[in-house]
Amino acid sequence: MRYLLLPALVGLLVTVAVYKYLPVPETQAAPMETVQVVVAKRPIPARTLLTSEDVTVKEFPRDFLPKGAVTDVADAVGKMTVAPLAEEEVILKGHLAGPDVKLQLSFHIPKGYRAMSFGVSETTGVAGFVEPGDRVDIIWTLAHDNQGFPEPKPRSQIVVENALVLAVGQDPTVRTKDGRGQLEGYTSLTLALTPDEALQVALAGEEGTLRFVLRAAGDEGKAGKKVNTVGDLQPR
Repeated sequence: MRYLLLPALVGLLVTVAVYKYLPVPETQAAPMETVQVVVAKRPIPARTLLTSEDVTVKEFPRDFLPKGAVTDVADAVGKMTVAPLAEEEVILKGHLAGPDVKLQLSFHIPKGYRAMSFGVSETTGVAGFVEPGDRVDIIWTLAHDNQGFPEPKPRSQIVVENALVLAVGQDPTVRTKDGRGQLEGYTSLTLALTPDEALQVALAGEEGTLRFVLRAAGDEGKAGKKVNTVGDLQPR
């Protein structure tokens, strides 16, 4: 037994010594590949115009990257959020107002302006050629100018210049000559006006008639609010 136990005991002591004193290499997992994504620095409400102070970049595992994640700060700054964002939430393209996102009209109204709609006909609305993004002037005609008492005279003037067309409204009940029920022309225009312009045009529409004239693309010239009367039409 002595000759059997002694080698076994020595072998056990050697094994313990090797395990205790010799370093055993640890198995290391392969590093996970990451990519930079844009995240919100703070909770951000919907309809917020993002600035560089609202966003930052963060490393995110590529294998778990959400579809449509924004990876460049320049693609987020200057865009408006269409949904609220939580702090450190990854910003997706669908969170931002862009050409691939269907937006409500309120997202298209310039800051400081209001949307105002007007009923139009083929003659008052440039025969249906006005489209969203165009610019129009509004002409107001008053058939009987009480300021000309005791001889009231009709007068006409431009009350608003270079108004942005936000939308056009079409009547789905209008049918073409072949009876197919296709949309033809439009029945209303929605414009972006300042509060003062909206007040003036609302009153002008109650007192007289409004006509919309289409501006050439890129024309931002000023015609002024000169008042024209019948006398201005007479030969000199």
